Amino acid sequence: MPEPIVQLKNLTKKYGTLTAVDGLNLTVEKGEIVGFLGPNGAGKSTTLRMMLTLIKPTTGEIILFGKNIAQERNAILRQIGCIIEKPDFYLYMSARKNLQIFARMSGTDPTVAKLDEMFELVGLKGRDKDQVRTYSHGMKQRLGIAQTLIHDPELIILDEPTTGLDPQGIIDLRHLILRLKHDFNKTVILSSHILNEVELIADSMTIINNGKAIVQGKVSDLMSHEALIVSAEPVDMDKATQIINASQWQKSLKDVADGKMNFHISKNQIPELSAFLSANGVQLYGLQYRRTLEDYFLKLTHK
Repeated sequence: MPEPIVQLKNLTKKYGTLTAVDGLNLTVEKGEIVGFLGPNGAGKSTTLRMMLTLIKPTTGEIILFGKNIAQERNAILRQIGCIIEKPDFYLYMSARKNLQIFARMSGTDPTVAKLDEMFELVGLKGRDKDQVRTYSHGMKQRLGIAQTLIHDPELIILDEPTTGLDPQGIIDLRHLILRLKHDFNKTVILSSHILNEVELIADSMTIINNGKAIVQGKVSDLMSHEALIVSAEPVDMDKATQIINASQWQKSLKDVADGKMNFHISKNQIPELSAFLSANGVQLYGLQYRRTLEDYFLKLTHK
């Protein structure tokens, strides 16, 4: 089995008495899109900055491409493209000129055809000669993606790339990230505090809180349809409670809150529950479901 592209081993960062990252372990396989999730202040950006040597760890190891970044920093960073927080550009220069400058800073001298390919990829063809100050926020984000790709890195790190984007901009960026994986075989670490955004494109995810990894695994396993909270909102709660308590559904009833009965059942059982309530004369204002991981993540985020 090939060696993982990223291995974080007991990574810790302390600022005096504050522990921003606390013994974090993370593995990223080649060709994956990995969601790195957590509420604001959880330690996501601090972790990424340590991976990019912008911050020095207090303890722990960072192994990228099988090499210790503390020992082979320059060789490793040449294989990484990143956007941390937001991309910065020379606003009174054209997008093309900006990209040429950043390419030379990374040790490459791209051809005209290569630059054209980048602007085509990120959807800025025809706007590459415009000054960046005329760009919308979404266009600057896409130019930032082109900047990360210009030296053809193996690993792409994106820290909250959808911040400030409108719904269409989020969709466009999502499709672009998927292209990086499927068309260019890139490995992507996507940091975000929005679970459903990452769920749509990630292969695996890690959720951190207070600097600790609290959930890790494949998205297909973590977002299983077998782990749902189904909320039924009956018109007559007393009647519904009496009927449920006298039935087999009582053991699946998780709790009753805010006028809703919350059941812990699988997606396949929803039609059966609905039919049972209807057959027993229980009218509903609505029936909704959400996954237990969403509940967990929302609790963290709200904190």
